[in-house]
Amino acid sequence: METNDSESGDRLSDFSAQITKAIETVAGSIVAIDARPRVATSGVIWREGGIIVSTNHTIRRDDDITVALEGGRTAKASLVGRGAGTDLAVLKIDDEEIAKSLMPAETIETAEAKVGNIVLAVGRTSVEGGSTASFGIINRIGGAWRTWHGDEIERFISLDLAIRLGFSGGALINADGKVLGVNTSAYRRGLALTIPSETVNRVVDLLLTKGKISRPYLGIGTQIVPLPESLREKLSLQQSSGLMMLTVEADGAAEKAGVLIGDVLLSLDDKPTLEPMDVQAALWGKEAGNIVKAKLLRGGELVEIEITLGERLETEGGTSGRRDWRRRGCR
Repeated sequence: METNDSESGDRLSDFSAQITKAIETVAGSIVAIDARPRVATSGVIWREGGIIVSTNHTIRRDDDITVALEGGRTAKASLVGRGAGTDLAVLKIDDEEIAKSLMPAETIETAEAKVGNIVLAVGRTSVEGGSTASFGIINRIGGAWRTWHGDEIERFISLDLAIRLGFSGGALINADGKVLGVNTSAYRRGLALTIPSETVNRVVDLLLTKGKISRPYLGIGTQIVPLPESLREKLSLQQSSGLMMLTVEADGAAEKAGVLIGDVLLSLDDKPTLEPMDVQAALWGKEAGNIVKAKLLRGGELVEIEITLGERLETEGGTSGRRDWRRRGCR
């Protein structure tokens, strides 16, 4: 059955109207945040009471933060805390009356999202301007993954759309105007990613209840080294590599447990450590004060020790330290 030009035009108009409606649905929950030089960044009103989520790497100041709301209003906000490992920052509007008047975005989990879904990145990039949007599709979905800090993000969601300057911290919405997560350009140059709502909710809950995110900390810097075949046979080792200690932080958890520079870390809690990310994986879900069992190679002999994990707080703004974390696996 042929479709005439009029019907095609009507369908296109209907589709355009639906996209516009989706943006209008969420626009009131999208803010511009003045927290860095020269350009504002986007944010999403995530919870009642004026709780706003944005990206950590774009919130460069810890105080003197101004938020531009829909309708031209502005309000001062305070930093609740940072989740540097997931590139999230949480803010709260200071004025209680304004905070009560703000409507959070309607968020949904990403379990039903599929490759090819039409999505929009919605932001607000200036104090004076209205909302802005970018149109595209989800081009890849994967399982849980780890950032270079070692923190887990529940789903890998990459986008075939433009995350322009100021768009990081804004919302990814579906065709119904429901928020799937927070957009970021921090992790891979030229690649738009979304931090899924499941991760955002987890981080928001932690920061609202504790005001901080702490991660277990060994206090070591490592480098991958191959294990000689003769040594592997002698000690009945299955793995072909380990992590040599390049640095052991003074008075850190590892040093207190007796770890020495030159030791080769083979496993933590019986999980092989073939590369620095294996250390991060082994520590995931643990807390400061927990004890882990470490198997080391020292002077050609196996040594087993217990390490009481220390605590490292996520207090950094931006993405400084990225190269050191990736190169040495400092944990």
